[in-house]
Amino acid sequence: MKLIFSFLILIISLESCTNRKQRDTRKLSWFEIAADAKNKEVTVLVDNTSLEQWNSFYTTVKDSLTLKFNIEVIFKGIEQGQINDSLEDLTKKDLVMCSGRDLEKAMNEQLLFGPFDKLMPYKVMEFAKTDSYRFSDGIATKGFAVPIKTIKRDSVSVAFLAIPIQTKNQAAALVVLNALLHAAEKAVLLPTNE
Repeated sequence: MKLIFSFLILIISLESCTNRKQRDTRKLSWFEIAADAKNKEVTVLVDNTSLEQWNSFYTTVKDSLTLKFNIEVIFKGIEQGQINDSLEDLTKKDLVMCSGRDLEKAMNEQLLFGPFDKLMPYKVMEFAKTDSYRFSDGIATKGFAVPIKTIKRDSVSVAFLAIPIQTKNQAAALVVLNALLHAAEKAVLLPTNE
């Protein structure tokens, strides 16, 4: 009987270790977030029409993220309506393109993780400067989405990325966003001559 009881305790202990809950990322330091982000895969849902642009832009930070964190990032292009549907279906994807009224709806329905903008080191340089960029089509992001500025055909385009509430990789999503924000700032300030 003691053997069976010990065996049950062992199984319960192992099960609790495998189903470990994610720590509340909003309460962690950047050092702890960076440690939690290591060895993860981050999936980013973007609009089909911008998939090639995102993959191209990501190459500017890929080596750095792989070397420092061993993070693999996969951009998946789908229709904008499908992105909204996936949010409503509580997607487990790590980052989603979300702006304007869709962003407002997702925030109102509590489908997004946040506010997270002030968790990233990037906030020191940019987020503290002004709130004027924090609006997507007139909707205040309230820290639940951040704008990534990229160069497209000699003009600056802005896409807002948000973290779904159900993602298992909040820390990795934040690390990727921070890297993308830094890369976007460099790309906008120093555009290439193509």
